[in-house]
Amino acid sequence: MTSSRVNISAIQDLRIKGFSVIAGGISQTLVDTLRSQCEQVLSALPEEHREKYKSQGSLLNFGDYPEFSHLIAHPAIQSLLEGVGATDIRWLAGYLISKPPWK
Repeated sequence: MTSSRVNISAIQDLRIKGFSVIAGGISQTLVDTLRSQCEQVLSALPEEHREKYKSQGSLLNFGDYPEFSHLIAHPAIQSLLEGVGATDIRWLAGYLISKPPWK
């Protein structure tokens, strides 16, 4: 999906909700890669961590996991951000948020 295909409702969602889900925005290959990376990182967490943060879930800073660095300048993600009006994109932080299925 190119930035020209991002629809108005995606922009409105971002402004009102603070996030937007854009179906088909990134390739299935990237989705599969991210799922695999997330599963590897989460499975390596010590049980103590999971127990300590069980109510709010894990909140892992991507800065501690260089395997996620490819997201920062990924062309498809850049295009989507530009498509919702982000013209001066800067990286501050990113987080892997994992909550138990019942939360």
